[in-house]
Amino acid sequence: MNEEYEASAREAEIREAKIKARTIKKSSNTFLAFACLLQITITVLVILALIILVALFAFKVMRLTSENVGSFFTVFMVIVMGGGLVLGFMIYKRLIRLIVAKTGWFKKLSDDVMTHYFLEDEIIALNSGKPLPKKAKKSADKGTAK
Repeated sequence: MNEEYEASAREAEIREAKIKARTIKKSSNTFLAFACLLQITITVLVILALIILVALFAFKVMRLTSENVGSFFTVFMVIVMGGGLVLGFMIYKRLIRLIVAKTGWFKKLSDDVMTHYFLEDEIIALNSGKPLPKKAKKSADKGTAK
């Protein structure tokens, strides 16, 4: 009788662990889907803002005419697209880190998702309820011999 109880308790623990793993996987996939949409939105908005800034710069500050505006925009669109992608990703990454840390979603996300956004010591700090550790500043004399 006691052995049957122990066996059913073990089965219940295994069942709970599987349910928890499925829940974490589902939460992680949902989070990544919305994070992907957020990243696309942020990147498009940053690129549009940069295009508007370049257009204002070209027409208001430089006072370009219709003859020479084509070559100007060709060169600057390459810079705007590359810079917009990089800047959009940087904003997205910081925003996601802030959202995950402030809302407590780190408890609901899988380890691979967490390691994509946070360093190992940051994950440990989040799980223990401590604030995120500050990044150490690089010293000026890093490469000098003593």
